[in-house]
Amino acid sequence: MFGRGKPTDFDGDSLARRADAIETREDFSRFAQLLTQNYRKRRGEWENDKLDRYLDAVAVFSSDFEGYARNTGSNAEENPWRLVASVLLAAKVYE
Repeated sequence: MFGRGKPTDFDGDSLARRADAIETREDFSRFAQLLTQNYRKRRGEWENDKLDRYLDAVAVFSSDFEGYARNTGSNAEENPWRLVASVLLAAKVYE
C-alpha cells in the first residue's frame, strides 16, 4: 500500500509504481499530490504541460486504455482509483 510520509518529488518510474499500488481513495489523493509536485518541480519532463493539451491527452489515452492494458498487462481497470491515476499519469507524456 501507499507510504504515509510527506509527498516529495518522484520520477516517472516511481510515480508509475505508486499508481499501480493504489487501493483506496486516500491512496489516490496522495498520488495526486505527488503528481502535482512532479509537475511543479519537473515540468520540463511533461509533454503536455498546458491544461488544454493535458486534458486532450487524458481523453485520447482513456479512449485507448484497453489497448494499453492489453499490451502492458496493466490491471488498473480492477480499481477505479488506480485507473484514474494511470490515465492522469500517462497523459503527462501521451501524444
